[in-house]
Amino acid sequence: MAEKTVWEGKPDWRQFAPPLIIAALFVTPALAHGHGGALLLFAIFVGIVALKRAQCNFKVTDQRIISQYGLISRRTGELDTRDIRVINVDQSIIQRLFGIGTLEFTTSSGPAKEVMIIGIKEPFVLKERIRALKQKNL
Repeated sequence: MAEKTVWEGKPDWRQFAPPLIIAALFVTPALAHGHGGALLLFAIFVGIVALKRAQCNFKVTDQRIISQYGLISRRTGELDTRDIRVINVDQSIIQRLFGIGTLEFTTSSGPAKEVMIIGIKEPFVLKERIRALKQKNL
């Protein structure tokens, strides 16, 4: 039976809102005083944030959870849905306001988070979809 993709995504842009807002707050006064270089600095900062987002790819199939990080070098974490023991949702106060969060998966091998899906919208919805997949695969 072929493996089917259930969900695929990247961190939501709102995950990066706090640093972007802080950068904008520093750039605005500089622009008001005629420092054009501040706009270039802000554009570079936005580019760095875009690259940070682009390097994260997450996929949930009907059999596995896969997280990939990196553009040039790559780090991949993979977890079979049958091996999942605990799915935690981690949300800071800012993330709760924006409706985003991080899913953390652990197995029976220990308390270490083996795979994480960071900064996604509606984390509780995805958590329940994965829980249903786990039950289906048992």
